[in-house]
Amino acid sequence: MTLNVSPIVEPIDSESAPDAVSIHPPRATPHIFMGSKPVLKNWKMFGEAPQDSHDDESEILADLKAEQIISRNVSDRSIRARPVTPYWLQIGQALAVFVTVAWLTYATIYILALPNSIKTITSSPLTLGGIVASVLAPIAMLWLCLATWQRRSDAHIYAQALREELRSLFFPNADQSNLISDDIRDLMKQATEMSAASRGSIKAIQRARTGLRAEIRDFAGVSQKAEFHIDRLSESLAKRAEELLSLTETIEAQTENISTKAQRGVDTWENISAEISELGEEINQIFESGADKLQSSSDGAVERVKTIETSMAEAVENLSSKISGVATQVDDTRHSLDEQATRLIGVSDSIHSGVSRLENSLSDAEQIYGA
Repeated sequence: MTLNVSPIVEPIDSESAPDAVSIHPPRATPHIFMGSKPVLKNWKMFGEAPQDSHDDESEILADLKAEQIISRNVSDRSIRARPVTPYWLQIGQALAVFVTVAWLTYATIYILALPNSIKTITSSPLTLGGIVASVLAPIAMLWLCLATWQRRSDAHIYAQALREELRSLFFPNADQSNLISDDIRDLMKQATEMSAASRGSIKAIQRARTGLRAEIRDFAGVSQKAEFHIDRLSESLAKRAEELLSLTETIEAQTENISTKAQRGVDTWENISAEISELGEEINQIFESGADKLQSSSDGAVERVKTIETSMAEAVENLSSKISGVATQVDDTRHSLDEQATRLIGVSDSIHSGVSRLENSLSDAEQIYGA
């Protein structure tokens, strides 16, 4: 409940009664701010029941009634104790002012009348302090007594005014008693409305609590499913990683085998070339020995020599054809080795790309599992 109090005090003319001050009492406007609806009424997660709609209608009517501001004036009353200083205290204050001025004048004249007083005062700060203290001490005591009497008088005056105000509150007239009873009735009505609103808010809180519990259970189920799927994904990724590792190991083994085979082919080609060179040397030796034999033979064996030469030429041609066939085979083996090397390079590139994709998928899975 909020009370909007706006006191109105009219100025008092100088011609009015000196013993009474007429003060208009404050205008009291009782008003309860309950809002359009309770805040927790907006937390509805399920369908409304008929009882809920009935509660809403009753709360709307209660809000409309509570928003009506009933303004009325409290009966006028006057305070019969004007805070005025007593005459004897005013006379004492005037006498104290006169005595203070007279004492200061007398002390000043007396100090200036002494011989070498100004020089003595200015030469020693202790002397100046003693003179000032001796001059002001009686004045301070006088005004201390007057201030004490003034405080006692003010306390008595304000206590009398408060006593009369309390008497007027505790013993009011018929109009004031009716207003007080109306205020009490309004307060009781507002208390019942507040209790109804609190019950509605408690119901809304209970409904919101049940809804939150259901959502929490659903969220727990979803989180468990997500954990299960993440575990399965991590297991599948681990299996794929193991398969890729085994595949890379097999590819490395195959590359080693291919390199060893290529080395063996190169070694065999070197051996074949060495054998061919040895055969050429042997043939040269045979030619030299045959030439020697031919030179030492007779002219009658020319035809035989020709036949031998033709047979040797055929043998040379056969040998050259064999050598060319071996060379073509070596070239073919070189081309096949080059093709296998290019295929191995492509396979290694695909393996590197697959490994990079696997690393990216593993990092994504770790981020999902961490979230």
